[in-house]
Amino acid sequence: MSLRLLVSPRSLLAALVLVPATALAEPASPLDAGPARRSHLLQATLRGGGAWLGGDVDQHYDRSGFYGGFGVGYSLATRGVDLGAGFDFLAIPGSEHPRRAYIPTLALRFHLPLGESSEFGLGLRAGWSWVTMSNVMDDSGRRHDHTFSGLHLGLLPHVRWWLAPRLALDVGAELLVAGGGDSVGTDVRTSYLERSARIGTFGGFVRFGFGL
Repeated sequence: MSLRLLVSPRSLLAALVLVPATALAEPASPLDAGPARRSHLLQATLRGGGAWLGGDVDQHYDRSGFYGGFGVGYSLATRGVDLGAGFDFLAIPGSEHPRRAYIPTLALRFHLPLGESSEFGLGLRAGWSWVTMSNVMDDSGRRHDHTFSGLHLGLLPHVRWWLAPRLALDVGAELLVAGGGDSVGTDVRTSYLERSARIGTFGGFVRFGFGL
């Protein structure tokens, strides 16, 4: 039997059409699996939990309490790592000396797919922070507002679900540390307040991401 009979033009044309179609129909590799992602996300965050407060001398001020807060941010998604920036506000109520934290931040988020519409993420964040403590009496009886500024660090493991093509929900835990040196000059003598103070928080957060 001749080669011409074995390979006809019609069969050759059919092979050229079917082979690419079969390749396209193959399932995606595990590296390509995962939720649909948007390259740009606007984010809104609600957070709360327990706080540990520094700066006290001789147990004169609160050393612990509860915090609540909110934040806004932007995230640029890349393969496996997201880059982000944002601003967060935390409030730690107190009967006499409530504390507030103002935290601009830069963030990295590493993520792995868990399913078609979910993924595990680990957020790392850092930036400068300002923690205020209001209405503190000095040794002469005058009252001052103190601001403790310094490096802020955070660790945020969480799970993200894509609820819709342009709507994501993150739920997770967070460990944050903020604060630093006191901005009030050395001419103010306050025996029961240290010259540096930090707050440490451990709690949870819920974040909504809106794809652009």
